Amino acid sequence: MKRRFEVGHLSALLGIAFFACAGCASVGPAPRLNRIHGASTPEVSGADDNPVTIVLVHGLGRSRLSMGVLIHRLKKTDYQIKNFRYSTAGNSMDELSGQLKKFIKDEVKTPEYHLVAHSLGNVIIRNGFDEPYPDGLGRIVMLAPPNHPAKLAQKFGRLWPYRWFAGDSGQKLSDPAFYDALPVPDVEFGIIAGDKGLPLLKGPDDGVVALRSTILGGMTDWVSVHRTHTLVMTAKETPRLALNFLREGRFGAEDPKAGLAAITLNLRASVSSPVAGGI
Repeated sequence: MKRRFEVGHLSALLGIAFFACAGCASVGPAPRLNRIHGASTPEVSGADDNPVTIVLVHGLGRSRLSMGVLIHRLKKTDYQIKNFRYSTAGNSMDELSGQLKKFIKDEVKTPEYHLVAHSLGNVIIRNGFDEPYPDGLGRIVMLAPPNHPAKLAQKFGRLWPYRWFAGDSGQKLSDPAFYDALPVPDVEFGIIAGDKGLPLLKGPDDGVVALRSTILGGMTDWVSVHRTHTLVMTAKETPRLALNFLREGRFGAEDPKAGLAAITLNLRASVSSPVAGGI
């Protein structure tokens, strides 16, 4: 019995480590871009004359350092970059959303700002739409967002190591009732998903989040890059795609609305299970 207990908790700890680091060692050749809404992605030009801030929000179990590559590339533009830091330990989802809004109010000094978030950071942003964000919010770019209940969180959610690691927010990731009440942003938002899966989920995924789980009604545009969950923000295309969307409301040169239905059709052809995925 004791042996079974020890093995069970070892598996849980390995699962938690996977949540935080899935794909860390999967740096490979240049990412493959799966364009759903348009055929091309124009090069990024300089920022607009009016100053604008980009606020970055990292994912579960990560730190501001996880956004370092993206920051390095974004700093080559004229945007001002702010990197929001948070911890899930001891903070509820509502508290994290409140901390983000306070950070924006205190740190953003430009008339307009955009949000770019990875993984759990997107859930924190969505949760914050229960009440208005500080004035000036423009667009949102979601990187590998778990926009539907997470199967992996459901699998590990009852184990104390996961509860300690992920806190209230980690528990919410597996709760259908929470997602049913989770607001959809009332500003334009686009989604960049990863499609370099690992053999833990069935169907196209990034090793942690199924592609189907990134989809959210109301999105303006969607695209995938050939990276795992943890490395979506390191793909060389990601900064260019994100900046295109923040400036133009689309990832590519064509009208994103022309291909919205293609996402569902494309994924339905390769995945027969209901919408669900990892964290």
